[in-house]
Amino acid sequence: MTIKPVNSQELPKPVGPYSHGVMAGDTLYISGQQGVDPKTGEMGADVSAQALWH
Repeated sequence: MTIKPVNSQELPKPVGPYSHGVMAGDTLYISGQQGVDPKTGEMGADVSAQALWH
């Protein structure tokens, strides 16, 4: 089975050595990313602020 990282140019770069997802065969696995505002580099104050940039 082929396993490869998947990244999107439309999303902010993940913090650290992570990818937006991993493709394993025909299955795409994704996980959440930290709620950092890409303009300021600061963590959002609450859940609403952390999800706003999507």
